[in-house]
Amino acid sequence: MPRYRFQIALGGEVIEDHEGIELAHRAAAIEHAIVAMREMLAEDIRQGCVDLTMRIEIIEGGGATVHVADCAEAMAAGTMPARRRA
Repeated sequence: MPRYRFQIALGGEVIEDHEGIELAHRAAAIEHAIVAMREMLAEDIRQGCVDLTMRIEIIEGGGATVHVADCAEAMAAGTMPARRRA
């Protein structure tokens, strides 16, 4: 399986992922990045400070950037999981 790294660009800083994780394919890496971004955004909202310029750069094992996920993509209605009703 290919290894993907997820570098986070936030507030002018880049947080590098030196280890990465193995995922079956690029679509799984994109989904992983979007879920991670949603979790970070949710925490930011709880803390009352949201930076909508955040991006997650997905880098394949060879070093090529294959996708850049941004807040707009993470919040897009078409990518939101169905909500459970209580």
